[in-house]
Amino acid sequence: MKIIIAMLLASALCFAEESMVVRNQLDKVIRLLQDLNDGQNIQIMMLQQILKQQQEINERLKK
Repeated sequence: MKIIIAMLLASALCFAEESMVVRNQLDKVIRLLQDLNDGQNIQIMMLQQILKQQQEINERLKK
């Protein structure tokens, strides 16, 4: 009986360790995705500014 309990405990500890590794990997992926999203947001803002400038140029040329 003690052997079974010891084996179950060892198995639970291994599972917990594997879960921590997976959690750490997920945290890294989340940070990378957040960085990617931030970069895309910056690109969108830059493109919006360029579009605004182009619209202003077009308006001036129409006059």
